[in-house]
Amino acid sequence: YDSKQDTVIFSNCNQFIYNKKSYTTTTSFVDTFRSFKGCDSLYRNVFINIYYPDTTYLTACTYNGSYNYNGNILTSSGLYSYVYKNKHQCDSQIYLNLSVVSLKAEFKDTTLCSAFAYRGVVYNDNVTIVRDTLKNRYLCDSVIRYWNLRIPKPITKTGDSISRCDSIYYRGIWHYQTTSIFDTIKMNIAPYCDSIYTENKLNIIHRLPVDLVAIPDTVLAIGDTVTLTCNPSLHYIWSTGSNQSSILAYPLGSKYYYVTVEDINHCINADTIYLKVIDDESDVLLPNAFSPNGDGINDILKPNIIGKARVITLMIFNRWGEKMYEGSENDCGWDGSFQGVVQPDGLYRYYIYFQKRRNRGEKKGSIMLIH
Repeated sequence: YDSKQDTVIFSNCNQFIYNKKSYTTTTSFVDTFRSFKGCDSLYRNVFINIYYPDTTYLTACTYNGSYNYNGNILTSSGLYSYVYKNKHQCDSQIYLNLSVVSLKAEFKDTTLCSAFAYRGVVYNDNVTIVRDTLKNRYLCDSVIRYWNLRIPKPITKTGDSISRCDSIYYRGIWHYQTTSIFDTIKMNIAPYCDSIYTENKLNIIHRLPVDLVAIPDTVLAIGDTVTLTCNPSLHYIWSTGSNQSSILAYPLGSKYYYVTVEDINHCINADTIYLKVIDDESDVLLPNAFSPNGDGINDILKPNIIGKARVITLMIFNRWGEKMYEGSENDCGWDGSFQGVVQPDGLYRYYIYFQKRRNRGEKKGSIMLIH
C-alpha cells in the first residue's frame, strides 16, 4: 500500500486545539493517518503558529487644550485605553498617558558686560534666549525659562581738550606726544559694567623752528649795516624793541641780537645770532713799478682793492707835474701812454683818492715805468 504526504499550516491568537490538544506556542510536527487495513496511509506535516496580542504604552503632551488620537478628541489629562487588531488580527491594547499642559514662561533679566557664549552661539547685543525647560511628572515641558540678556554698550563722551606747545602736564604726568586719556564710569549696580567713556584729548603742538639769518653776512666792519630777518610768524619782538619781521642792524661792536616770535600755532620760540664787528681793513694799493711792453705781464698800472674800498680818483703825473692820466672806479688803470704817445721810462708820481667803509682815504707816491 502506497502512503501519501501533505502539509497543513494553522495560525491563531493565544492558542490552537489540534486533535483535542491545546497548543500555546508555535510548533510543528508530523501527524500519521492509518488506512482501514491498519497501514500508514497519510503523513501530514503540521505547522501551528501562535500569535499574541500587543500592548503599547504611549505618552503624549498637548499644549493647546486638546489632543486628537485616531479621531478621538481628548481634552483632559488621564490614562486612556484602546483595543485594536494587530497585524496578526489579535485583539491588542493601547494605553495612552495624556498630559494636557498649560505651558508657562518665566523670564530672568541678566546683565553682562561683554559678549556671551551659550550653547555654541555668541551674543553681542541685547537678546531673549531660551535658557531651559522644566518638565512635569509626565515628562512634559511645563515651564519655559528665558534669559533677557542685556549687554550694555558704553557711550563715549568728550572731556577735556587741551592744546599746548611741546608738552602738557596733566594729572601729574608730563605728556610729549598727542594722546587721549579715557576716564571710565561704571554702572552703580552689579555687575558694574563700563557705562561711560570720557575721552580727554591732549594735543601736543611742536614749535616751528626760528631761522634767524643775517644778510649779507654775520661778519662786518665798523659802520657796515646788516639786515636781520627770520621765517614768517604771527608776531615778532626783537632785542632792539622792534616788532617788524626784519630789522636793519648797524652795530659799533660785536654783539648778540635775538628775536622772540609767535608762530602760526601760537607757540613762542626764539633764536639768537651773533654779529662780529671787525676793524675797517679797506685800502687801495699801487705797485711801485710796471712795464707796459705788451708781454701781458704788468702792462697796466692798476690799483689793488682791499676790502670795501672804492677808487674815486687816480691821477698820474710826470716829473714836470704834467698829468699823464686820470681815472675813477676800481677797474681804472694807466697803460703808460699820454694822448696815444708812449711815455719814456722813468719815475712818475701818483695821487689816489678812495672811499672806505665809513670815511675816505688818499695816498701819494712814486712809481717806476720800465719798458
